[in-house]
Amino acid sequence: MPSLTSPVYAQLVKALQKQKAVVSVVESCCGGTISASIMAQAGSSRVYWGGSVAYNTAKAKPFLLNDETLHQTLLHPPKAVLPNKNDGTNRSTKSSSSEKDAYIQSKVHWTRETALAFCRETGTDFCIAEAGAAGPTFRPADLHTGFAVVAVAARNPSTGAVELVQQQIVESASADRQGNMRWFADQAAALALTAVLQLHGSDTEDPPLPLSLPPLAAADSAKLNVPLLDRATHMRTDSVALAALAPAALYLVLHKNLALFGNVPDSGTSNGNNSVSQDRRLAFLPLDQVERVCATTGAKKQTTFLGLLDGQQAVFGVDLLLQDNESATTIQQAIHNVQQGNDFEDRVTVFQDTRTVAPLLSPATADNELVLHATALAQWQRRAPFCPACGGATTLLDGGTSRKCTACSQQSWPRQDPSMIAVVSSRDGQRVLLARSKRHPERMHTALAGFVEAGETMERAVAREVYEETGIRIDLDSVNYVATQPWPFPQSTMIGFTVTADETQPLNIDMNELVSAEWFDRAQVQVATTVPGAVMQHEVAAAAIAANPRLELLIPPKGVLARTLLETWLRK
Repeated sequence: MPSLTSPVYAQLVKALQKQKAVVSVVESCCGGTISASIMAQAGSSRVYWGGSVAYNTAKAKPFLLNDETLHQTLLHPPKAVLPNKNDGTNRSTKSSSSEKDAYIQSKVHWTRETALAFCRETGTDFCIAEAGAAGPTFRPADLHTGFAVVAVAARNPSTGAVELVQQQIVESASADRQGNMRWFADQAAALALTAVLQLHGSDTEDPPLPLSLPPLAAADSAKLNVPLLDRATHMRTDSVALAALAPAALYLVLHKNLALFGNVPDSGTSNGNNSVSQDRRLAFLPLDQVERVCATTGAKKQTTFLGLLDGQQAVFGVDLLLQDNESATTIQQAIHNVQQGNDFEDRVTVFQDTRTVAPLLSPATADNELVLHATALAQWQRRAPFCPACGGATTLLDGGTSRKCTACSQQSWPRQDPSMIAVVSSRDGQRVLLARSKRHPERMHTALAGFVEAGETMERAVAREVYEETGIRIDLDSVNYVATQPWPFPQSTMIGFTVTADETQPLNIDMNELVSAEWFDRAQVQVATTVPGAVMQHEVAAAAIAANPRLELLIPPKGVLARTLLETWLRK
């Protein structure tokens, strides 16, 4: 049985008490875990009015307000667009007809309608509705891991109208039933707490705790079917084998710092929050389309072997080089032209900045690793055409992954420069120092970063960079390693740390490096984690601010190391 409650419920109950608000609950696959978690908190009787568990919709009319209209609506859901997943993105079912997606759609409808109905009929300020599949057995044939849809309806304190204020798809990495029930219930509490913050202001004490996915059970790893990238280094020197792979390979298309992405929905609003919908995946082209695009545009192609997906499907990166300064629009139009009349599911493609879009790629694919791998090699190929030893011209070898000098025969490979990135916390853990550079959108702040110098330790590099950019002396014994991330813009490996410092020190900002730097408290950072999309793009950031002018802070999206560091800090 799942544990009875968790810390996020203490925060939710405390927030409801502070606002003198009450909540009702209707749940399905969580089986009462949400209600039990609320009731386990001291003082819950002042905020919890009751709940219902409706496990089988066809038989559950008495548990669904005994409302015939609601019951029939739930039994016959319309087609819908899937709302936010727990990674902050949106999903459109426009081109998908899988049994899994249809099942998820039905739960999107179920939670929306029940949340609204229960909030209205019970007279509560909030209602949490949850439905999904926890595992280990699943009805849809193409569903192998758990998911839940959580919706939160709320009564507008000004008008009294009941509205859907939050809805989110929560996806697990496993089919562990008990673990998923606890995980889904905790996500429901976090979403409800976010709704309280948004509706009643961000002065609520103790911002929501960031939640991590439950550990992936070894028995479930095979069920995920996540493609693994084998870089197949043993094949790079075999030009005959690479030539044999080329005709049936997939091609990842690059142009300058842009990559070709597919499945790009129209911008719009979601759940009344006016957040820009963005879902990204890489778009791959077959060889014949690449060659037709080159013939149409006059682009030269530089092809690089990236590896094998699941040991079978060959993938190459192709960097399209145009003469003069023609824009990516020329290539993009040519791609659209050659795709007309083909049966490919994802014909809607667009070039996007890899730096800001790569973090939005799904961790259930190898797309992020592929696009960073391809970008790193393409950057190096463009920037280092000459021998580092004698300056002679070089030729590419080994599938585009090394160079050989035509004069001295020295061979060279791409380099990655070590860089540090650090989240600086106040000693009491309640505030964090973040900075905004010239390239960042309004209100976008992130961790401090910089290159490691020759002969310098990582710890000393963190101390030096923080001091040079902000004038803050860190506590040297507080430097804790968290994680790394390749960052080929142009050739870095980011090594991430959390550190502490005395926040009473005066800030002395290097205006050549930064626009601003300041200390933010936990509530400001936690509210910033609820903003979805590629907010490092200026237009997405502007849309988020227009939707919520009171938003004080934007931070990088999930998938960026700076975000990982911030969530690590929040968990502490």
